[in-house]
Amino acid sequence: MISLISIILEMGYLNIINPNSYFLPLFSLVSLIFLKKDKNYYIKCFFIGVLYDLVFTNLFIINGIIYLFIGLIIKKIKNFNINNIIIGIIIIIFYQLILFILFNISKYQIYSLEEFIYILPRYFIINIIYILIINIFKHKY
Repeated sequence: MISLISIILEMGYLNIINPNSYFLPLFSLVSLIFLKKDKNYYIKCFFIGVLYDLVFTNLFIINGIIYLFIGLIIKKIKNFNINNIIIGIIIIIFYQLILFILFNISKYQIYSLEEFIYILPRYFIINIIYILIINIFKHKY
């Protein structure tokens, strides 16, 4: 449920705010942190990634595979009792790094390492705020 709400919020945010702004959302990605780690966790991660592809990109199934892999990372990191904000930063960096490598290898969208480093912080502020909001709601309700 949290992931579907996250996708809807991300769509609304991108429709209201300029997609080239300093605050770039990855709400559906960070919502993976809050999914229940049950036997269907990886299926949910994959499905959310495919849904993200259908709504936001034309990279059918690529994000499904990436989200699945990030789900594996989240599950491993959660074993170390790391703060959700730190996990969010790690998965944003990891996600963007995977896309950077895939885009440059496939020549889908070529950009330099300097551009990557310049763009990366744009994802942190709004997504950290989103993680804080989810943490507050999870602890209150």
